[in-house]
Amino acid sequence: MIYSTKYSGGVALGTIVHGYGLAEPNYVACDGRPLARATYPRLSTLFPIGRLTGTVRTLAVSPPLFQLAASPNYFVASTTSGLSTTAIQYSADGAAWSQASVVTPSMTVNSLIFAGSRWVASGASGGALAVTTGDNPNSTWAATTGGVTGGVSRYGLAYSAALGRVISLTTGSTTALQALDNGSTTLVAKTAPTAKTRVGICETGEKFIILNTDGTITTSSDAASSVWVDAPLPEVAAGTGGIASNKLGAVVISGVPSGLLASTDHGVTFVRVAIPGVPASSSWQVQHSGDRFFVPTALGVAMSLDGKAWFLEPQLLQARIEASVFAKKGTTFMQIQASATAYSFTESATHFNAPLIQAYAPVASGNPIPLGYSFIKAS
Repeated sequence: MIYSTKYSGGVALGTIVHGYGLAEPNYVACDGRPLARATYPRLSTLFPIGRLTGTVRTLAVSPPLFQLAASPNYFVASTTSGLSTTAIQYSADGAAWSQASVVTPSMTVNSLIFAGSRWVASGASGGALAVTTGDNPNSTWAATTGGVTGGVSRYGLAYSAALGRVISLTTGSTTALQALDNGSTTLVAKTAPTAKTRVGICETGEKFIILNTDGTITTSSDAASSVWVDAPLPEVAAGTGGIASNKLGAVVISGVPSGLLASTDHGVTFVRVAIPGVPASSSWQVQHSGDRFFVPTALGVAMSLDGKAWFLEPQLLQARIEASVFAKKGTTFMQIQASATAYSFTESATHFNAPLIQAYAPVASGNPIPLGYSFIKAS
């Protein structure tokens, strides 16, 4: 159906339509431009995420494995492969970065999280995890003992505040898992029901959920983390897939053929979700930090507060590739890739982005051009 401003009655606020003769203030072109909340107060209610403004930053070292996490006081990232005794870099504000020179055991950090009151890091080639005694990443790191041999998967650490426990995933097809409790440096072996290659893990506020490469998830909600159950997913996640949770019951899985899978009931049920204007094949490694989910895409970074409604930030601030990681500390965002160049962002309280509806033409070129005659009902 083709709509026009003359015959626009009955079109719901926020509806995206295609047609001719559509104009402001009733309709706004879906071109990704910033819109003032004061100018479009009704439409603004549908766009809770503000426009981001980025500033170029320089990391201490180029990170090879793209690990980035935040605590209430610090951003922490991995460092160049081979600098095993200075395995992390950190920043209090996202602007000035320093390397920590006290990491023991030495490792190239493969996975990194802030677990309640301390940092936990794992190495790609196996061995012990490394933990701090507090949230200062430049303090002494201690090696854990026990557990199983073998490296920990990228995005292979998750923390439960309720249980005071970290679960880590061992690389390869295996049943082996590891648990690390608050205040402890001793890993305890756990066993999953069947051997699977595992993509990543999250904790939902109620249970741990592991994403596997065969189209299943493995979950555990018992206090001992000893009872693990496999369950099927609607789709199989590709190698660029991932899993993340806001620890309030929302879970998002990326890298599936339809784009994303989302759950609002701690992973009991999943529905297919699309990022408006983004091809499903461009929905890469989902992450959660601060108050939102992040998905790097070929058209920019997509963000969501609940995992179901997604908003695209189309600014070209770094290469739009799957190896992009994000973290949010307070009101400051960070993005890093395989480069010493990084970006910090601030979010506008007064402006939001119009939807960006794009097509690829010619199809094989990969060069996005605006899809003509796309508008959103604004008033």
